[in-house]
Amino acid sequence: MRPVRISDSRAVSNPATKVYLLRTATLIDRGGKFEVGWKAARGSVPFSRAPDAAPYFAEMAVPGTVFEGDYRLPLLFRQPEAIRALRWKAPASGADLVRAANRASTLLLNMHRKFAETAGLAQIIALSDALLKRVEEAQAAGRLLTCIGWGTGLLAKSVWPAAAEQFIREGLGRFPGYDRAVRTGLPFPKTRRLIIRNNRPVSMPGWVELELL
Repeated sequence: MRPVRISDSRAVSNPATKVYLLRTATLIDRGGKFEVGWKAARGSVPFSRAPDAAPYFAEMAVPGTVFEGDYRLPLLFRQPEAIRALRWKAPASGADLVRAANRASTLLLNMHRKFAETAGLAQIIALSDALLKRVEEAQAAGRLLTCIGWGTGLLAKSVWPAAAEQFIREGLGRFPGYDRAVRTGLPFPKTRRLIIRNNRPVSMPGWVELELL
């Protein structure tokens, strides 16, 4: 991703954004059986007590909003010296970026789907399936799906989806703050920020489709 340069979008109208309610879903171990709950000010609360969970409010673009900006691959990363230093086999291209991003999104969405299955979140399972199909369609059209922004969570900002879980658990277990979470045996991370409507989780924030021209 080093050679990628994407600028800020041109301005969009105010009606293109709305304030959304989000809550953080978490897995609770009930004697070896997982059930979904919500993060609260202190600890967690059962799924049925969603109004008691800690709320988040975020201004986000409504589905279908189009942003336009500038994109380029600097010539520096096409020079033989740079290619050798980065240990690439060939200069990076837009097609390489699309393929790599869609591969990463597929891994991430499969992990979200696994979480939703464990938590029994039917709407998020259906959404994950729909987005996985959208990734295939985007790849065929030369576009990419990716997850951006504050609500994407640890998975979208780390190498976790692409690495063996055993090795990452062993590595994280050496660091305070992560060691306790890893020792529980629960899926890690055990939380997801979800968009809420009528006290039910309906979507995940941050997913966009990007076309490089």
